[in-house]
Amino acid sequence: SRLVAGEPSVPKSFAVPARHLVLACLDIASASPRRYFYETAARFAASADEKERLEYFASPEGRDDARRYGAGERRTLLEFLDDFPSVAVPLGWLLQTAPRLRPRLFSIASARAADGPETVHLTVTRAAWTTPYGRARNGLCSTALTSASPIVGARLAARVVKGAAAFPDDSQPVVAVCTGSGVAPVRAMVRQRNARFTASDAGGTTAPTLVFFGCRHASRDFLYADEWAELERRGTLRGNESSANESSELPELPDRMFVPVFSRDGNRKRYVSHAVRERSRSVWEILRRERSAIVVCGSSGAMPEDVHESLVDVCAREGGMDDAQARAFLRRMDARGGYVVEAW
Repeated sequence: SRLVAGEPSVPKSFAVPARHLVLACLDIASASPRRYFYETAARFAASADEKERLEYFASPEGRDDARRYGAGERRTLLEFLDDFPSVAVPLGWLLQTAPRLRPRLFSIASARAADGPETVHLTVTRAAWTTPYGRARNGLCSTALTSASPIVGARLAARVVKGAAAFPDDSQPVVAVCTGSGVAPVRAMVRQRNARFTASDAGGTTAPTLVFFGCRHASRDFLYADEWAELERRGTLRGNESSANESSELPELPDRMFVPVFSRDGNRKRYVSHAVRERSRSVWEILRRERSAIVVCGSSGAMPEDVHESLVDVCAREGGMDDAQARAFLRRMDARGGYVVEAW
């Protein structure tokens, strides 16, 4: 059903089964309880031993052990209840102290101009890992979305939220560096440019887009491989700025505008940061253009910083700058909104 603010037919209150309330509002199968939950649970523990243990977890002295038990192992609320079977927290207290079910954010991989206003594409990597004590863990939302047997016609509560930073417009030359599912926002940007590039009545300039995409294996992880090949063949990544600026002298574009990097397929690990350095001339041919921009998308680990250091090296080597000047060049891009990082 649809709830509309101020609509007379919407009831002011209505009954909800307790089970539905818990499943819809609390993260009982993914998030770990926090210190205040242990303190609350201790009040409702029938076992003296369990009560003592929980009070210890809630105390300053037991903080480290509580962290190892909960967050360190990512023990879920359901597992907690298995470990402390005498605990019976009333529903009201449970709703106040248990981990809330938080929305999972995914970058949109589609573009309105190419895919229409009613279509949204997502690029989802299934989260799976092992805890220090060998417990297998899977992401809650990503597992549901990537299930081998999804429920056809199932409905998912979702909403669109505005991104943290504005991506470059179609007329800005871009060096885009993405890894894994970080390809999603870059794909959206390029699909938007492709719609403008292929429209006969576009009447505007589509700037070149140099894309570096990194993943582990070409055979298993090369997302949208056929699309990238078609975009290169069509000329979308090269853009049409030369025809729109015939009288201007523009730097020569590189032969390849899409550079895939497979970190586990060779004899040594090779990442997108290495490829940026290896193709420094190509990168600089984009960066030296007016209103050029940089987009970096993917894991929030070492990748964004490694790519930044590679770009510093490119500016120094190809732009004739020293280290301080190269960093200042990139800072100025960032200050005008031309250095976009979307990492998680």
